[in-house]
Amino acid sequence: MKQFDIFFLIIFFIFSCQPQEDTKTPKNQTQTNANKGNKTSINKKKTKQLIIEGENIWVRETPITGEVIMKLNSGNICEILEVGEEVQVRNMLDKWYKIEFNDTIGWIFGSQTNLKTGKTIKIEDFDTFIKNNAENILKQNFANFIHKAIGINIFHNPGVFTVIDTIKSARIPLYDIKINPKNVFGMKPKGDFCDAYPNIKNGIYYWQIKDKDLPASSDMTNPNEVKSKRLTLPKQYKNNKIQKVQLIENEYHKAYFYFININTSWYLLCEDYVDCSA
Repeated sequence: MKQFDIFFLIIFFIFSCQPQEDTKTPKNQTQTNANKGNKTSINKKKTKQLIIEGENIWVRETPITGEVIMKLNSGNICEILEVGEEVQVRNMLDKWYKIEFNDTIGWIFGSQTNLKTGKTIKIEDFDTFIKNNAENILKQNFANFIHKAIGINIFHNPGVFTVIDTIKSARIPLYDIKINPKNVFGMKPKGDFCDAYPNIKNGIYYWQIKDKDLPASSDMTNPNEVKSKRLTLPKQYKNNKIQKVQLIENEYHKAYFYFININTSWYLLCEDYVDCSA
């Protein structure tokens, strides 16, 4: 073989043995991309979760008044299935979340989670409200305290049964009550509705109650059995604050008035003129 051919073969062999350039993604770059992918996945997952804050937090079947189907505690992580509109519950503004936890689905109010808005409403102090409107209450002048959606529920007993009338406007007073409008007391008076309130001053008395303590009327749909039917609130007002007001004159009960707070203002919910004959 010629010397020139031998030299050419040597050169070809040397170049053919050189390592090929790696066109694949470097391992460290692959790992970086993988991490980025995982991070994106984790962040996306986090946006669909909420964490419970507090102990024995109620999860309801439906928002506001639904049956309590489970109770969760701080640190429990729930998947978010649906987000409701922002609503008021007592003095808080937040959203209801439809969640899933351990295969159970229900609704929870955002104020009890890490997604809480922190928004609150300053509710008008009832003591200030009632003192500023004592004369109107004594005169049963409620024209400015009527909520268009709920009107006024009036309880009275023309006989032995209690009936309820619902009206949307002001009405004529039933009683001429002579009480000093300055006598306003934030307490429930001691005494008896049918007998008397001995040693209790003439005045306007008030205290906070729950919706289960609202007055009831007689349900006479079944003539063979008269039942008691308690006044119920519209669903959206179930958790609003309610104040019960009692007028006492000469140690005797005269009337009850119930006020409810809606969007920071107080409205007359019902008047109760039922006496002991019912």
